[in-house]
Amino acid sequence: MVDDMEQVLENCLSLMDKGASVEDCLAAHPLFAEDLEPLLRTASTVHGHLTASMPQTAKVRGQTRVMVEWDRRHQPSGHIRWFASFLPRWAAVAAALARLARSGPMVWARCSSPQ
Repeated sequence: MVDDMEQVLENCLSLMDKGASVEDCLAAHPLFAEDLEPLLRTASTVHGHLTASMPQTAKVRGQTRVMVEWDRRHQPSGHIRWFASFLPRWAAVAAALARLARSGPMVWARCSSPQ
């Protein structure tokens, strides 16, 4: 009988975690209602007063650690990082060469024409 009572109590506590009321559990187990009621009411009262609170500084520290780890794991590998750092310089040189190539014949024509 004790094992049955423990199983019923565990079942009721599980149901209460999911939103069932004390009355719902007592109605579902009328044979154990007399013994269950004080236990379930106490559990309901205790559960209502328990709140997990974390200081704001601890929350910020935790969020910072998560973000640092995220950044570390999502950084490009060494080869890609080297290419990414080289790309802006290379792009600037390519743009300058392209501009020079477009305007180069005009510059050469001006320089070589007699005035």
